[in-house]
Amino acid sequence: MNIDLSINLMEDMGRLCWSELYSDVEFLVEDQRLPAHRLVLIARSEYFRVMLKGGMAESQERQIRLEVPLNPFKLILVYIYTGTLTLFTVDVDVVFGVLELANFYGFVELEKAIIKHLKKKLCIDNVLATLNAGRRYILQKLDTKCLKFIDKHAKQLLKHETFYSLQQESLEEILQRNTFYAPELAIFEAVWKWSRHNPEKNIKSVVSHIRLSVIKSVDLLNVVANSRIVEMKQITEAIIERSTQSYLPHRYRCVKKHRLRVEHKNKRKTFDLGKMYLINKITIIAKYQVDTQYDSKVKMQVSCNKFDWENLEIPLSQNAPYMCYEPKKKMLFFRFWDRPVRYIRAVALCTCGSRLSKFKIYELVVSHTRS
Repeated sequence: MNIDLSINLMEDMGRLCWSELYSDVEFLVEDQRLPAHRLVLIARSEYFRVMLKGGMAESQERQIRLEVPLNPFKLILVYIYTGTLTLFTVDVDVVFGVLELANFYGFVELEKAIIKHLKKKLCIDNVLATLNAGRRYILQKLDTKCLKFIDKHAKQLLKHETFYSLQQESLEEILQRNTFYAPELAIFEAVWKWSRHNPEKNIKSVVSHIRLSVIKSVDLLNVVANSRIVEMKQITEAIIERSTQSYLPHRYRCVKKHRLRVEHKNKRKTFDLGKMYLINKITIIAKYQVDTQYDSKVKMQVSCNKFDWENLEIPLSQNAPYMCYEPKKKMLFFRFWDRPVRYIRAVALCTCGSRLSKFKIYELVVSHTRS
């Protein structure tokens, strides 16, 4: 039979926390006295063992002043005495303070538990502050989780008040991401406001990560130029790039699969995916007839802006298409290199004199697959 009354031990130890009973040391934090017990601190923390038994000046003192935030330190003492901590009712700023002290005092398991808690509690209101904290304590896993959340909610975060509290390093990391998907003009305007809240920061370094050539020329001249945070030379180069280059550095959403169903009577041949997606495969389910006396091809085009189109095509024969799960319909695949795409259209359904009649698309699926 195993007897486990550890809950009683935890309760008894909890009553000693901040208690004058048998206290032989006290911490002075923000002018508040916090009684403690050397034996408990030494047993539970390597940091305090060195402080109180390692020959440091504090080892001879009854009262020790600490330059730490009060509420987070009180929670650290609760953890030292009981091994437990309840964070769900604690303000997020205090949680960040506890994380900082856990990192400083070397409570590795507590640090891991807080990171797990922060990941679960990520929301619009705290994700940017959490990213700042992750960078401050070099917490890569927390950074990754935050950045994925930020990508997903980019438009909302650009308008959120916490955006202006971003550290410059965090902001630049966000702006470099292809998957930070929002209108580039909206990104620029948010950065412009950020610069007014952070006048001491290097705005030229931040602006260098904005993709000016994606912004419409009229907005470059009327909005970007008027901000005076971008040199006219950069604006001119962006306008030239926009007018001469067919491929621009668009931001995009990552997607495994996005499906569009087409109404049976819909004769539309241009499809709007609704967002820019990074894809390398298009699948269409269609019905058509092929005259086998001629070579046949199905031509599709993809575009980011509805003006510059890139051709995709596949040859057809009676045996080439995959038969679909529906009678008389065939499944066609277009594979290509990774590229951002928003618009897709069928522009030519016959070549070299071939006759491809009654071509109708019933379903279109875009996807990104790893090679």
